[in-house]
Amino acid sequence: MLGLMPVCGCDGVTYDTPCDAIRAGVGIDHKGACETPCNSDADCSAGQVCWKLPGQCDGPGRCAPIRSDCPLMMPAFPVCGCDGVTYPSLCDALLAGVSIEHEGPCQ
Repeated sequence: MLGLMPVCGCDGVTYDTPCDAIRAGVGIDHKGACETPCNSDADCSAGQVCWKLPGQCDGPGRCAPIRSDCPLMMPAFPVCGCDGVTYPSLCDALLAGVSIEHEGPCQ
């Protein structure tokens, strides 16, 4: 359907258009679909991973598409992934679909 511009309502529901959210009496949180909360990759759709904030490997995250590239200027320093593996850079961890435990090598 033409003219769809999904928005995420303040109620955590994705609406096809801002008008649909307004008609439902819901404020708009942001443009685009709502992110799905998750505890592990198994909670996400195919092609998505459960991204977590750095240092919060055991906490909740948000489903996000697996990255296929990284910004050219992304710094290259080792990071410890939530899977206990040391990655040569943040980009390598992102491409592997792994959230970050901390900067530097795993102990």
